[in-house]
Amino acid sequence: MSGYVYLSESEVLSGLGRITVNFYNSESTLVARTLTESDGYFSFWGLAPGAYTARIDSSQLFQLKMSSALLNIPFVIKPDIEGDFAEGIKFILLKET
Repeated sequence: MSGYVYLSESEVLSGLGRITVNFYNSESTLVARTLTESDGYFSFWGLAPGAYTARIDSSQLFQLKMSSALLNIPFVIKPDIEGDFAEGIKFILLKET
């Protein structure tokens, strides 16, 4: 699965590095996490088939005084002999004033 985390400033999006993205299963249990690259890109391999939710780490958002336009982004990993890959997950963060 892959996606991006952007910072929105004056309607301009720029990739944001070192942001923690958490992955939760359908029971809301944290099952994995990853960090964004310097351009905001993140990826994670190895999730079993099932329903998941991606979330930016709330404590990190609080420390950075930021908020997310979307708090949760649901996605599904489908069973497939060759594996499945979810992509296109996009978080947009805003600085709190």
